[in-house]
Amino acid sequence: MVLSFSSCFRVSVNRNGNAKAIKIGSLRLLRDARSTTNSKITLLHFLSDTIAAHLEQGEQFTSELQKLETCSKVPVSKIRSDIAGLGKRMEAIASQLDKKPKEGEEVFFEKMTAFKEESTEAITALRARFDGLEQRSQDFVKMWGEEPSSMPPEELMGEMLFFAEDFKKAKEENERRRALELKRKQMEEKKLAQQQGRGKGKSAAGRQCRPQIYIFFSCQWHQVTSLFLSLCFSLSLSLSLSLS
Repeated sequence: MVLSFSSCFRVSVNRNGNAKAIKIGSLRLLRDARSTTNSKITLLHFLSDTIAAHLEQGEQFTSELQKLETCSKVPVSKIRSDIAGLGKRMEAIASQLDKKPKEGEEVFFEKMTAFKEESTEAITALRARFDGLEQRSQDFVKMWGEEPSSMPPEELMGEMLFFAEDFKKAKEENERRRALELKRKQMEEKKLAQQQGRGKGKSAAGRQCRPQIYIFFSCQWHQVTSLFLSLCFSLSLSLSLSLS
């Protein structure tokens, strides 16, 4: 899937999108390729969402890669050096046992001779197991398109563990972002519902106030009309008296 993403990018840049493989170190670059609309979202976040949506149980590889953690902490060269050191010390013991024991050293020589024979067999078996391990480690490195001379097995495993940790972190960030988006959406919907409720309340209150306002102005208009008629009647009466 990472290779497919890489080919898409290469097509968009230089029209050469038929890549057959990628360098293991390129996995670190997934966290540096950021979205143009949201700089907090990287290609690694998109990869996590894509795997979750289309590859059932695809995210379990992170837990499987954790088994490599112990292997990545022990360099193959260190194991080779330690085995070689055991062999040299055993050779030194053997050279001492080749000498004729002095008086009183017979028991010591007897015990050390038995120890030398057992230890030599154990070191020989250990060398054989290590040779097989080293060969499998080199094959493992080559399978990922790297050269054992430039990419030791423990370094390759470290890169894979680094990617697994980055992927796990991106997955957690995606889950937190979705939770925040859902919470924000719920708050916006609640706020909109409250605003609509207040709008309906104002409309109902306005409809209830209109009859009261109408009654108030009707009463006031009735009083003004009565006062005007009384005034007109008084003026007419005064005018009639003056004329008579």
